[in-house]
Amino acid sequence: MATTAIVVPSAKRGGMSAYLVHFTWNANPSAEGVTGYKLYPSRVSGSFPGPATDMGNNTTGTYAVPRPSGNGIWYFALTAYTAAGLSSIHSSQVSINIS
Repeated sequence: MATTAIVVPSAKRGGMSAYLVHFTWNANPSAEGVTGYKLYPSRVSGSFPGPATDMGNNTTGTYAVPRPSGNGIWYFALTAYTAAGLSSIHSSQVSINIS
């Protein structure tokens, strides 16, 4: 299964308690029946142990970063998955500074 490209996110304050980070990504070009995508947030560059947020079978999504403990740099990577439970490797990471 091929990797999926993720676009640099943008953040917007979502009320008093969270920043909403919006993503777009390219659909996985694999012919292996991709049924969805998972977004992995992390506070550590290059480390994406989970838990992941299931983004469904879309090419856009939103992740809520908690405030104020969420301030600082966040890193994100994406995987594609199939109904059979196969998963791609993580995409290249992207980052955003929440302040």
